[in-house]
Amino acid sequence: MNAAQAARYLADAWRGAKWLNTVGVGKDNGRETIFIYVKRPPPKKLPLLREVAREFPVVVRRTGPLRPLLTCGSRRTARGHW
Repeated sequence: MNAAQAARYLADAWRGAKWLNTVGVGKDNGRETIFIYVKRPPPKKLPLLREVAREFPVVVRRTGPLRPLLTCGSRRTARGHW
């Protein structure tokens, strides 16, 4: 399993968790890294994390709640025009 597959698996498994914003993949110090973005501190023991992401560094970043600029189905474009 590569880092993107592991991140996708974790995101699917944790979908609906009140503490989670999203899970992503990026580079940290030149290594593929799984980033977990949270609204608030996650549980001390994250289910599946050790089994799924054991080959990759994991970084947890607290972002607070996210607010989308546009909602799905909005008629407004990215420039703010109708």
